[in-house]
Amino acid sequence: MTAAADATPFAQEPGEPDGPAARRPGGRSARVRAQVLAAVEQELAEHGYDGLTVDGVAARSGVHRTTIYRRWKTVDTLLVDLLEAGHDDTWVPADTGTLAGDLIALNRELHTSLATPSQAPTLTSPTPAQAPPPASSTPAQAPPPASSIPSQVPAPASPPAPVPAPPDESTTTAVIAAAFRNPAAAAALTRFWDDRYHRSAIVVTRAIARQEIPADTAPDRVLMAATSPLFHQLTLRRQPMTAEEADRWAKDTAAAAQAGIYRA
Repeated sequence: MTAAADATPFAQEPGEPDGPAARRPGGRSARVRAQVLAAVEQELAEHGYDGLTVDGVAARSGVHRTTIYRRWKTVDTLLVDLLEAGHDDTWVPADTGTLAGDLIALNRELHTSLATPSQAPTLTSPTPAQAPPPASSTPAQAPPPASSIPSQVPAPASPPAPVPAPPDESTTTAVIAAAFRNPAAAAALTRFWDDRYHRSAIVVTRAIARQEIPADTAPDRVLMAATSPLFHQLTLRRQPMTAEEADRWAKDTAAAAQAGIYRA
């Protein structure tokens, strides 16, 4: 989703109250917000919602934890601001000249966002899940024989560690999952996707203007038909989907729209 990277900066003027809603464009605060929200995305992708901390965000962003506490108060507020930042970008869907081409372009963007790991491996490096352990100068020791292991010795107690996000999870998927852990963030997520679908409606209105599809075709029905399989497969089922499969859903939806299936 990279909402932080595309967000319009907001700065805080002297005398204004703290908090994301009080900021206006410009200045050092713009850079601080961009750094912090980018760090929130990365921390979510690596550690999940349970592992998201102000200290972790501060260390990754290079912004002092006191500044983060003063402006955002809690990690939940950071998450909400990350989602709200998505409204500030200038994204518009591609115009390829055909409905099928536009839907394919839309699905390819969504596929990249949902399917690309947060730390995509290079051609010469293993995936995060297969990364070898760091080298150690201490030789590995074989486990002792069963007869030498004392019985009835309780294991040392340790606090439960935060459950990390899957190593191959995309940043977008991590943010979506985290949003459902907090009501305010869930509402912000709804607003984010409402905004994206509203902007994407032009794909259908352009097709109507080109007389590719009936004039009473409902944009939401077309967009939902084209994109829903990607969310279902990649986000809900956590199963892979190829770019070619995403293209096929777009082509099938365009053909159905031309046949009048998605009329209002």
